[in-house]
Amino acid sequence: PIEALTACGDDFSRCPISTASDLFSDTIYMMSRSNDARETNVFWKIQSAGSRFISVFVDAFPDTPWLFVYREPNQVMMSQLDVPNIHNALCVRGRKRPIPSIKEFLKRRGLKVKSLSDEDFCAVHLATICEGATKELESSSTGKSVNYSNLISSLIDDIIPSHFGIPVGSVERGLIEEVSGHYSKARGTKNQNWKGDDSEQKERRATEEMKSASEKFLQETYDLLEMYT
Repeated sequence: PIEALTACGDDFSRCPISTASDLFSDTIYMMSRSNDARETNVFWKIQSAGSRFISVFVDAFPDTPWLFVYREPNQVMMSQLDVPNIHNALCVRGRKRPIPSIKEFLKRRGLKVKSLSDEDFCAVHLATICEGATKELESSSTGKSVNYSNLISSLIDDIIPSHFGIPVGSVERGLIEEVSGHYSKARGTKNQNWKGDDSEQKERRATEEMKSASEKFLQETYDLLEMYT
């Protein structure tokens, strides 16, 4: 799905949004087909880069509820930059050839890429992802943001029954709680048990450079996302 979402480019310079929308809807249709008549709903989790293209999703599925999961800035920065060599961090790799949304973000602030530290660039990268959500949440009647710290309780008590319109009884609650005990990013068939919330640990380990970058570039969008929760 991510290839379909991004097919027209970060700024839709390759083709209009309608083309991306048609391609995305066709892709979702083909990948959601089932031979089980009891299956009437499908849930898609799109990687963070797709958040810049929520407008494509909304254009393709204007009546479909969606949500954006966000996390406290310092914790996200620590997750991204907790690598042996910060230059190889996923959020830093694009600084040699920044995408249009990053260029536009820096232009608004009168900044150049060369003036940024790696921590700063990572925060800018993450901010543009969050802005993709806040822009849609400003006008969307189908979107909702949810804080990672309250994710499980929000899913059970609000998101699934109220936002998605799917009843949650004791059986469903038990299944959600069971699934939430597994690490969602485990590779292959290694269904690793989740070792618990690491938010406090990430907060402690975040460097002053990470905290400074978060405050400068991420805090504003975080506060906006809190408003839409």
